[in-house]
Amino acid sequence: MVEIDAIGERRFSEGTCDIREIQRTLMELLNHLDGFDELGKV
Repeated sequence: MVEIDAIGERRFSEGTCDIREIQRTLMELLNHLDGFDELGKV
């Protein structure tokens, strides 16, 4: 997650991305990850 956020922040500082796009992308990723069960063997 930190890497994705860093990429988004870099794009934002370069002026090629909107903060809303970053937030939308991160929220979409969180929604996809929310349904997973933890695996104790991993």
